[in-house]
Amino acid sequence: MRRWSVRKVRSLEDWNRLRENSVLDGLFYDLNFHTYHIEHRFDWHHLLVFKGAEPVAGMVGAVVDNRFVSQPGASFGGILYRPNLSTNNLIVIVDRIIDYLKLRGFQEIEVRLPPIIYFDTESEELLLALYYHNFQLERTIVTSVVDLRDGDLVGSLKSPTRRGARKAERSGIEVIRSDAITTFYPILKRDREGLGKTPTHTLEELRKLQLLFPDRLVLFLARREKFVLGGVLLFIINPRVVLNFYLAQNEEAKEYRIANYLILKSLLWAQREGFQYYDFGTSILDGEINFGLLRFKEGFGARSYLRRILRWHR
Repeated sequence: MRRWSVRKVRSLEDWNRLRENSVLDGLFYDLNFHTYHIEHRFDWHHLLVFKGAEPVAGMVGAVVDNRFVSQPGASFGGILYRPNLSTNNLIVIVDRIIDYLKLRGFQEIEVRLPPIIYFDTESEELLLALYYHNFQLERTIVTSVVDLRDGDLVGSLKSPTRRGARKAERSGIEVIRSDAITTFYPILKRDREGLGKTPTHTLEELRKLQLLFPDRLVLFLARREKFVLGGVLLFIINPRVVLNFYLAQNEEAKEYRIANYLILKSLLWAQREGFQYYDFGTSILDGEINFGLLRFKEGFGARSYLRRILRWHR
C-alpha cells in the first residue's frame, strides 16, 4: 500500500506536475504569481501531498500570525487535487494536512475557497472534506458571474444596461485593447480614492505582473477623441474563467456610460476567446453587500455565486 505524506514544496517540478492535471488550478496557483508582491512579503509555506512518490494534492498558503492561511495576497486559495481522487481520498488528504500543520504548532487554518465555477468538475467534494474535519464557515463573499455559454449576450442585457452601452457608442466612445497600465492606473487610483479606498495593487506590482504573465492580464481602455476616460483590467485565471479585477473611469466620463460599454466589449471578447465564465468579482463595500453594484452586474445577466472562508481551530 502506498503511503500518504505531506511535505513543504521544495520542487517547482513536483508542484507543476500536479497542476498539469488538477481539478482546481489557475493563475493564483502558479507559484510565480506570488513573487509580484513588492511591499508585502509573506512567509510562504506551500504544501504537497504525496501518495507514494506521486504528488496527488497541494495547498497554497502562508504563515500569518501563527495561522496557516490559504492564501493571502490573492483573491482565494484552497487545495489542488487530482480528478481521479474519491471523496474518501480528499477526507484523508485534509486529515493529513491538519496533522502536518498541528505538528508544526499552527493553532488555526484558514481556507479561502473560490466559487464552484473555478473547479474543473464544478463539484463540492473538497467542501465536504473540509466540513467533515470541522472546518467552520466563517464568512461568505458574494461574487457575480456571467455564463458565457448562454449565447446572445447583447440580447440578454437588461434594457437600462443596453441603453447605457448604446449611449457610449453613440457618444463616440471607442474601446481598444491596450498594454498601457501606466495610462490606466492614475484613473484607477482616483476612482478608488473617491470611494475612500486604494487599489489592491501598486502600479509597480501591476507592471511586474504584466512582465510575469503577459498573456494573463488583459486591459481594455475607453477613449473619446483620443482621450482615455476609463478601463477594465481582466485576469485570465484558467481556460474557463476570466476575472474582472478592476473597472475604473474618470468622473467626467460617467455621463457617457462608458462602464456599460467597457464591460459589454470585454464580455464579448471573453466569449469569442472561448471562456465559459466571466467573473465580475465581489460586490462588497465596507464588509456589506453593495446592492446597487449587484444590480448593475445583474444588468449584464450575472448571477450570484459565493466565495467561502472556512476556519479550523485547534
